[in-house]
Amino acid sequence: LKQLGKVARLEVDRKQTTVDGTSAPLPGARVEQQPTRFTISLYNLANVAPRLTTTATLASGDVEAGYKQIMTLVEKAGGRIVTSQLQRPQPDQIVATLQIEVPSAQAAATQAAITGLGEMMNLQLSENPDTANVTTAKQGFSVRMISAAGVAARETVTLQLASPDVVKAHQTLTDLAATLEARVVQSNVTEGNGDSVNAVLQVDLPRAAIQEWDQARQDAGDVLTRSVVRSTDIQNTLDSKLRINLTLFPADRLPPRQVTTATLRVRSSESQEKAFLAQATQLGGRLIDQTVTLDTEGRGTARIVFDVPRDKAATIFEAMRSAGEIRSMNTSTNPQAPEGPLSRTRFELQLSEGEALVGAENGLWSSIKAGLATSLKGLGYSLRLLVVAICLVAPWALVLWGGWKLMRRKAKMPTQ
Repeated sequence: LKQLGKVARLEVDRKQTTVDGTSAPLPGARVEQQPTRFTISLYNLANVAPRLTTTATLASGDVEAGYKQIMTLVEKAGGRIVTSQLQRPQPDQIVATLQIEVPSAQAAATQAAITGLGEMMNLQLSENPDTANVTTAKQGFSVRMISAAGVAARETVTLQLASPDVVKAHQTLTDLAATLEARVVQSNVTEGNGDSVNAVLQVDLPRAAIQEWDQARQDAGDVLTRSVVRSTDIQNTLDSKLRINLTLFPADRLPPRQVTTATLRVRSSESQEKAFLAQATQLGGRLIDQTVTLDTEGRGTARIVFDVPRDKAATIFEAMRSAGEIRSMNTSTNPQAPEGPLSRTRFELQLSEGEALVGAENGLWSSIKAGLATSLKGLGYSLRLLVVAICLVAPWALVLWGGWKLMRRKAKMPTQ
């Protein structure tokens, strides 16, 4: 009987009675063995619940392929599919549910194969305590597969990127996302009047590709702001991917890292203005503002504002020193502006023509200082003469005065 199937329950009941019905036989009584009765209940093993059941939830990049692989796996293992369902309301919202049973000898291999079909989000093993109505000959699996695209990333990175060419940077990063098998959630470029160009790119990036993505992002521009948020909901998020929220805007909209304001006296404001602008353009800079005026005497005054890359600012400072006389200069640094290859220095230059009516060495304040210096020198010389006079003349004056007093006293004395 044991060879016919799995014994779910076995009960043996032995009875011993006497002919006259007494409970105990007399000593020396002859024992007669009666036939054994078997009461057999045969059940279909498929209708007996497994004692162990594994419940798993997986996130898969291709739910349909994983669904087919599980069905093939069950068939090869000699198991059976209790229920199966595949739902596809949208391409990124595919859900597959399967309830399967496989022989216990194939349970470990089946679980390993199912785990390899995606990222395990939840795994539970339960045991039915009703040992009388379950079997250990097979093991059950309740599998739910969902599309990884529809599961939120556990970590979200938000970036603001300043780029010299927003359209090109956006296209480069979009193409790279396709190469890295990242899912593009949102991608758009907005172009306004003039140089007003903005781009938004939102992708779900595999964590294994983050190094290659960061390298391309660094080549695209400078990071203005960056924030990272990590969710504590482990059950409903995936750690195998990152959500990248990227906003790109023109580097020209970055505030200058350094601002230099200067006033220069030059021979020709017009020619010097053109020279500064040509040099700034050659260095990769751009003009911000430009104003040229002439007074009644024909002398020109120019005001120019332009930006140059931060690492090229030293060239402009040298040009300022050789252009003419620097009357005033002030340099300030903006700590809020990012420091990087795209950081810029802004120059606000005031250029004026003509020579001064009075040179700097003969100006009002210079004349006052020179007069005070001369007066102090004369006062010191007079004081020196006074001290010399007191030290040399005063003793002789006292001697002469004393002799004169003595002579007068003698003159007044009566003669005998």
